[in-house]
Amino acid sequence: MEQGTLIGTAMAVFFLMFAMMFDMTTFQVNVGNAMYFWDTASILIVFGGTIASTFISHPLNDAKNFLGIIGKSWKANPVQLVETLTLIVDVSKIARKNILAIEDALPSIENLFLRGGLRLVVDRADREAIVEMMAHEVKYTMAGKDNEIAVVGTMASLCPAWGMLGTLVGLV
Repeated sequence: MEQGTLIGTAMAVFFLMFAMMFDMTTFQVNVGNAMYFWDTASILIVFGGTIASTFISHPLNDAKNFLGIIGKSWKANPVQLVETLTLIVDVSKIARKNILAIEDALPSIENLFLRGGLRLVVDRADREAIVEMMAHEVKYTMAGKDNEIAVVGTMASLCPAWGMLGTLVGLV
């Protein structure tokens, strides 16, 4: 789990709850004050409207994964640069002796992109073909990431408008 996301979320919830419960007249915390800020209709308008707008704005296959996309922000980034570079150096030493010996190291390589490229090397694919295939894979992966960013960006841009509508309904 990404610690920065967890700490930031915990701090935001703490300060929001503290601000809602703090009574300025007595300078005390009153838990009952938090209920004045709860309005079920407003919450349904904000979340329902944001999700509905996201489905309207994006293709179904992109929009339906919004919970998984948001969940990715809570996960730590598993890429470990130093270990990957060390692995590449180790594999290159093996390749100098015998290119086919790389095949024995493939199961231990966790980086799927690197493993796929090395599989092409072991299979004696043409250098240009390897570069083209790996570049295509990078482009395809980046396009998927761009779609995910667009979905979250849409939600982030539309949620405040729905929040204002929810606030108006909550006041009526």
